[in-house]
Amino acid sequence: MNCLNRISKVATVGLIIWPSLFAPTIGQEKPPYEDRLHRVAELAGSMHYLSNLCKTSQNNSFRLRMQEIIDAETASEPARRKQLIAKYNMGYRAFSSVYTICTDAARLIEGNYRKEGQKLINELLTRYSN
Repeated sequence: MNCLNRISKVATVGLIIWPSLFAPTIGQEKPPYEDRLHRVAELAGSMHYLSNLCKTSQNNSFRLRMQEIIDAETASEPARRKQLIAKYNMGYRAFSSVYTICTDAARLIEGNYRKEGQKLINELLTRYSN
């Protein structure tokens, strides 16, 4: 298994288990991890677009996992929900307006974003889970 596949699997596992580790934040305006969560949403949107474009993943796994996170994190907070969805869409649109075909640069960006996403997810799981 090459490095990219391992990174993809770790990132996907992190996105799968994440919703069960973070309960919705009730009575608190902004959780301490909110900025990092916004970045994860942007990365997921970008990776969804680029992985489908470059055929490294021909499915909706990034979108579905991000939807699980959004549902778990924002059950009773519509404003936070709207922000996370906007960040995801921003990440998706950032590359859909630039890349219409897969290039070496698009593959490189996707790989770098997977690494960054893995690092953020690991940090969040380590710092904020029980």
